[in-house]
Amino acid sequence: MAKNKKVTKHDTSLEKKREVFVLSQVVFNGSKPKEILEKRRPLESKDNWTLEYREDNYYPVQVSLFRRAMNDYLQVLNKADIQIITDSVEMKRFLADKKFFVQDRYYSVREWLFSYMSTERQKDPNSVLVPIVNWNFEKRFDNGFTNVDDKQNGIPYFDDSNKSPELDILRIYYDDVIETNENHFKAVVGEWVYAKDSEGKDLKKEFYLESDKENYYLTIPELNPNESTVVYNTYPYYAHMIGQTPFVAIGGVVMSETINGELVEYNVSDYYGAIAYACYMIGTMSDKQVIEARNNYPIKYKFQAKCTAHGCENGYCGFGDERTKCTVCDGSGYQKDTNPFGDFVYQMSGNFLDDSSKQMAQPINYVVPPIEALNYISANFKEYQTFVANELCVTLEQNMTNQAAESKRYDLLNKITLVTSIVEDYLRVCETILTFVEQLLEGGKSTLIIKKPQTWDVKNREDILFQISNAKSNGSPNFVIKALVRELLLSDLKENKDAKAIVDYIMKKDKLITFGTSDLKDARIIYGADITQREQIIHDNGLDILLELLASGKNVENIDAEFEAEIAKYITPELNLTPNVGL
Repeated sequence: MAKNKKVTKHDTSLEKKREVFVLSQVVFNGSKPKEILEKRRPLESKDNWTLEYREDNYYPVQVSLFRRAMNDYLQVLNKADIQIITDSVEMKRFLADKKFFVQDRYYSVREWLFSYMSTERQKDPNSVLVPIVNWNFEKRFDNGFTNVDDKQNGIPYFDDSNKSPELDILRIYYDDVIETNENHFKAVVGEWVYAKDSEGKDLKKEFYLESDKENYYLTIPELNPNESTVVYNTYPYYAHMIGQTPFVAIGGVVMSETINGELVEYNVSDYYGAIAYACYMIGTMSDKQVIEARNNYPIKYKFQAKCTAHGCENGYCGFGDERTKCTVCDGSGYQKDTNPFGDFVYQMSGNFLDDSSKQMAQPINYVVPPIEALNYISANFKEYQTFVANELCVTLEQNMTNQAAESKRYDLLNKITLVTSIVEDYLRVCETILTFVEQLLEGGKSTLIIKKPQTWDVKNREDILFQISNAKSNGSPNFVIKALVRELLLSDLKENKDAKAIVDYIMKKDKLITFGTSDLKDARIIYGADITQREQIIHDNGLDILLELLASGKNVENIDAEFEAEIAKYITPELNLTPNVGL
């Protein structure tokens, strides 16, 4: 009897990474959750028709929640004042000129990292980024590369005296990664043509990129002429002079499990808690669909009535050899069922008396199934949907009760914490890979840093408005509300290069800046006669007037006279109501 193949640590790790990838595709890309449904109803799933029904009626309602959560940190990455600073002229040129072609469009290095790879971090957190040098040569044994005396079967090699690096960054998916540790990296990076057959066709096998703290290597398939077999040989490719093994995993949340006595580590999405709840939600939603399809409508039953077509007897018309199938009942002898959902049909027993009660039986009747199970599972689905939204810090619904306000405040704090941690860790990934790139360009030296703003603009407009409303209802001091209003204005004007100067000016001019339409009466109590028609006009129209003046070419530093002149145009002169009595 053949022995079972020994399961290696790499096989176990790869299986865990595959599970992470499959679940991420379900929640972020809407892939069909076949494995989730199979595990939820294993006996039912043996019936292919039932499993296919579940898959065919699956709609990825969870995707919008996860995409909304991702948008929170994508906005921060792309709108915040994040600066990539370096003294290297070559690195500046790389950042300016390098393009990545993905999904039918070109990305700059910054766009590729902040807009594209930042989303892939969630979908395949175990994929890695590897900086690579001069990677555009043909991957074949006869590519004609003659960089050194020993041709190395088509592999170019660069020593210290021959470095003219063209840099690229490879994104390698989880299932192509063989080994990742401090001292060694190995991954499948494509196919290598190792020979031609008798008909001149290319013979290919996968080949590997390897690296350590000093060199890159290529491990390629080669034909052994004597034995007509393929062997793998490793050749040096590039001396990188970095002092570290140049790769970085794009995921940041590490999980570890002890399986068969081996410690297995792998990365998961930043939303791994929400993904777990989403699996329950998807299974519950599928159960709900099945229950509705089976039970959520009245079931019709009727007595089976014989065909009434002229001359039809047991489904056939005519006599003897000339008998033909009845075209009305199609040979069944009974009236066809016209219900598109199908009826339960019973044979007549010769009378219309029910056999048990001896009461007159109805020839057509309906049974309404119980809906308690449907009600239960609907509530269950909503509960899991709420769990998912809470884990993602996404709001499903809002109301104005005190409990909702407290819940919203708690959710906002969680959102700030979650988005900040994701952005901070992802910038670590970006800085690591870009530092490797600069070290390759500059012979092992790097000055690159990613400069982050002092505070992250995590909150959106609705979040800040909620904080303002909450601060007012809690009786917070005016300077607290004023700081929040400043934050709101800066958020609204963040695309304007003069945003800070504009906000400073309008907050100096507008006495009522912290008051909205609902609480303006409070301002009149506080300021009394100081609220003139001018103050009201500045409050209502001041920002629009200021922006119009700036759009016409005015400078915010010396705009005061023009601003006051425009405000004056809105002021209605007071009528002189003193009677003219004459002398």
